[in-house]
Amino acid sequence: MNPPNPALVTHRAAQRLPRPALLIFCAAYVLPGLFGRDPWKNADITAFGYMLGIAEGRTPWYDPTLGGLPADSALLPYWIGAAFIRALGPWLGPALAARVPFALLLVGALVGAWYATYYLARTESAQPLAFAFGGEAGPTDYARAIADGALLALIASLGLLQLGHETTPELAQLAAVTLFLYGFAALPFRTVQARIALVLALPALAASGAPSIATVLGIVGAVLCRLSPHADTRRATLWVCASAVASAVVAAALGAWGWRIARFGAPGQVIGLVRLLVWFTWPAWPLALWTLWRWRERLSSRHIMFPLLCAGTALAACIAMGGSDRALMLGLPPLAVLAAFALRRSTGSRSSSSRSPRSRSGSSTRRSRPACRPSPRPTSRGSHPATRRRSRSSHSCSRPPRRSPGSGWCTGAPAARATRCGRAWCCPRAASACAGCSS
Repeated sequence: MNPPNPALVTHRAAQRLPRPALLIFCAAYVLPGLFGRDPWKNADITAFGYMLGIAEGRTPWYDPTLGGLPADSALLPYWIGAAFIRALGPWLGPALAARVPFALLLVGALVGAWYATYYLARTESAQPLAFAFGGEAGPTDYARAIADGALLALIASLGLLQLGHETTPELAQLAAVTLFLYGFAALPFRTVQARIALVLALPALAASGAPSIATVLGIVGAVLCRLSPHADTRRATLWVCASAVASAVVAAALGAWGWRIARFGAPGQVIGLVRLLVWFTWPAWPLALWTLWRWRERLSSRHIMFPLLCAGTALAACIAMGGSDRALMLGLPPLAVLAAFALRRSTGSRSSSSRSPRSRSGSSTRRSRPACRPSPRPTSRGSHPATRRRSRSSHSCSRPPRRSPGSGWCTGAPAARATRCGRAWCCPRAASACAGCSS
């Protein structure tokens, strides 16, 4: 027996946000970190220094240095920033020109999270339960509403607010993770685009300084693709494996492999890690836990298992690196995807489309009631007159009488016969002869 579907969503509840309002909200989140400021954090200033040195030719592209110190393994973000400084620096200034590509990466992360959630919500296992009398949310409307919730959950995360407006390699890693999420989620619907995204995501993640996370995500994606019931997703297993191998090759070519494991030597570090997990992923983590509880009997569904494993990978990297908030930021998009599936639920008796037939009123409800079908009369002409009268007066109606306007059930003789039907509606034929009932 299939486990019950916890997605009880009505058509009225699955209303997407107005597109202009959503776009204005996203612009208000992205643009303030782009204009009118200088690099203010140590990591921000350091990354900008490498980009400016590459753009001005004071340090080589492949092995940049700053004050004699070599750069870390995240060369791809430095190359992107240096290219924009060369292209837009004479008009915008070096600092603003370096921030432009990272603002675009943040926009790409938001868009990728929206589309990843949209396609995961379009899968059959994530669709809302069909109601007996209709009124459930449509597949597209439901998916758009869930995707809007994931986008808002990601924007509301305190960790993204802290690190999302920097010119650091972690923002490129975030965009690569969301691209991988989109590629896996869109495989049953957009095969070509999804495969291209999968092939590009993991090498970009490795070139941005996270080769270990890229390798683990490649293993997770390959296993889930191999076990998927969708044929297009199973055929993409080789593409995911090729992307994982390419990420390892790129990391080796750029010297990105490194040992960054840290130990917890004091109880205060454990407490600090717990505090980091609580505030950095707020408010996505309570909603994600509620999603896991609601879908606890369907945890193997791809819209639950895939973001859960991706978030677990980022959490494991954070713990292994001694509580790194920058590694934990890579788990914000999958956490937002999980949180979105806890936001929509039918409103019960307040929603007209989810009410049972007994709670509805109006002409459409009356039309849905079963009609009265008279029982067959005896064909023998020699039967007793009382038996014939009982046959004519009794009929197999499925609706007993309603309550009278006063108190108690109607006591009219025809309505009393209608109580044999055993249902909660008054029989029109029986009520026509009774003043206390109404059809």
